[in-house]
Amino acid sequence: MNMQKIYYDMAEKLQPYAEPYMDKLCKEAASNATCAGEPYEALVYYLSFAWEHQNTPRKLIIEAYNLIDDDYLDLYNEMVDKLGIPRRQHSADYDEDE
Repeated sequence: MNMQKIYYDMAEKLQPYAEPYMDKLCKEAASNATCAGEPYEALVYYLSFAWEHQNTPRKLIIEAYNLIDDDYLDLYNEMVDKLGIPRRQHSADYDEDE
């Protein structure tokens, strides 16, 4: 499946929950990322704000969190801890021989 499409769809789902918490610059950055063909960047912006919204469906946050690259997981650990969501492990933490 096309990951760009998956990122775009998830960013679109998060947008209405995130935007009430975003200032003008953040909204523009997320919008510009989408317009520039960088939906992953928009997803990251929206997730960073949407998780604080009481009405954001927990399942949606988990789905978005699971799309975050391993390199950035540490930035989202506080979010998942506050929400009581189990942390996803870095794929490099798994030893295939175990």
